[in-house]
Amino acid sequence: MVYPFVKMTAYGEIVQLNRTCLPTLCISLLLIALASTNVVADDPAKVSESPDEPKPTLLKNGTVREIKERLEEGKQLVRLAEQAIEQRNFQRSDLLLRQALEIYRDNIGENSKPYTQTLNLLGCVCIWREDYQQAEEHLQRALDKYRQLVGEEGAAYVDTLSNLAGLFVKTEDYSRAKPLLIQVLAARKRQFGEESISFAGSLNNLGMLFLRTNELDSVEPLFRQSLEIYRKKAGEGHPAFADTLEKLGQLYTAKGDFLIAEQFLLRAVGMYEKAFPKNHPQVAQGLDSYSAMLRKAKRDAEADRVESRANEIRHSIREKTPPLPK
Repeated sequence: MVYPFVKMTAYGEIVQLNRTCLPTLCISLLLIALASTNVVADDPAKVSESPDEPKPTLLKNGTVREIKERLEEGKQLVRLAEQAIEQRNFQRSDLLLRQALEIYRDNIGENSKPYTQTLNLLGCVCIWREDYQQAEEHLQRALDKYRQLVGEEGAAYVDTLSNLAGLFVKTEDYSRAKPLLIQVLAARKRQFGEESISFAGSLNNLGMLFLRTNELDSVEPLFRQSLEIYRKKAGEGHPAFADTLEKLGQLYTAKGDFLIAEQFLLRAVGMYEKAFPKNHPQVAQGLDSYSAMLRKAKRDAEADRVESRANEIRHSIREKTPPLPK
């Protein structure tokens, strides 16, 4: 299970995990759902080790059968939390993950992989809830535990490091974010190679940092390299490819080249609409980027219409959110 990096937009928003990032759903890029395996995991694009089955000698209370039943309950809570994340219902996902943590803590301990994976994901949820102090505490704890469990070259450790970098980007602590993103990029190059989807996701994350810090000349080569990797490895119909087009649209919006920006953003939105249901949050995200470009280009009436469509999607998602389990 990998809870990779959170997707950053040029406008300071953290959008989501990579779908390959969530444990049971194999989400590394919720984003993409998103984006890709690291799907960020980046773009989540890498898949880190799945949690080991706890051995009877590790069980703290009850029989093996009882413990397995409790662990299955914990897994189900995490699955529900993942669904809530996709719906952008972060309050619900926070509550569900905390319940799962209690189950893992009481039955297999805080140094187990399931506990650490859930702690990592909770840190990401806290970022989205804008509880940055809690987010950093959870991610630092998960990082320390993964250092013991898988080492600093382990995929899960690197993914958590990437999430921590995402937090620092969100809080505009760029001096702390940059070395972490560079470290993550180097680690994924060693682990998966320069043609891997995971490496592509890390290129995008570093590019977004440069976009946020207005180092625009450094951005496009990273996005273009990432785009080519996605084209080769996943195909132009993959959401990770569309996500990178969206990023290029954001770059050209920042440059003030609205004609090229609009071409990238319309293409990305169209691809999202083909890849996901019409009321999927990924579609709303693409519309947000497009409306931001229209607003900056002084095309306010068009921006209003696009924003209205994005808000309709979010409203429909909230209406479909099920109640919390008792």
